[in-house]
Amino acid sequence: MKNLKLKVLSLSLALLMLIALAGCQTETANTQSTADSSIAITTPVKEQITVHLSVIDKDGTKLLDEDIKVDDGSTALALVKDAFKDKGGVDDSAGYITAIGGVKEDVSAKISWMYYVNGGFAPVGAGEYKLKANDKVEFKLESWAS
Repeated sequence: MKNLKLKVLSLSLALLMLIALAGCQTETANTQSTADSSIAITTPVKEQITVHLSVIDKDGTKLLDEDIKVDDGSTALALVKDAFKDKGGVDDSAGYITAIGGVKEDVSAKISWMYYVNGGFAPVGAGEYKLKANDKVEFKLESWAS
């Protein structure tokens, strides 16, 4: 009797393993490769939005003032970094923007880069703000002294 239970248990386990393996199989198509065959790879295209970027130094000189197309979901930080990648770059190594286009903040004079969205002080850091179509983003080098 004990031997019969062991055989039934062994057969049951073998059957379960067979069913599990059959479910894991993938179908393969029988294909032939020809010289004129091609493979089409599609990648999702991100929607582009247009935003306006202005960058103004402490003297009021506009370093940049233009409409820019960016991927939907881009941040204000990515926007300014991309716009200045060939124009002196953006330094955000301190955890906030300390220089844009080679123009640096002056902490001793209490002058730093501030940024605004649609005319108001930005509610979050530039790396967190997700751009929306037609946003007006402005970076200004200005005094934060009271």
